[in-house]
Amino acid sequence: MGGTQRKKARNLVTWVVLALAVLIVVAAIILLTKVSGDMTQYVFMGAGLLILNLLFVLYFTRRNFRK
Repeated sequence: MGGTQRKKARNLVTWVVLALAVLIVVAAIILLTKVSGDMTQYVFMGAGLLILNLLFVLYFTRRNFRK
């Protein structure tokens, strides 16, 4: 892959992962209005783990694109 194609692919992956992270945050906020009690803790933990996972994906894919 050429330098320009690699940069475009990296930007596409970055935008997709960040869009998924934003969707998770929006879904968690919407879900927090629907649940109460102990379920809010599960929503926070689930959303946090999903976003952490996406950050790891973003880090490792950007690291692989540098090679």
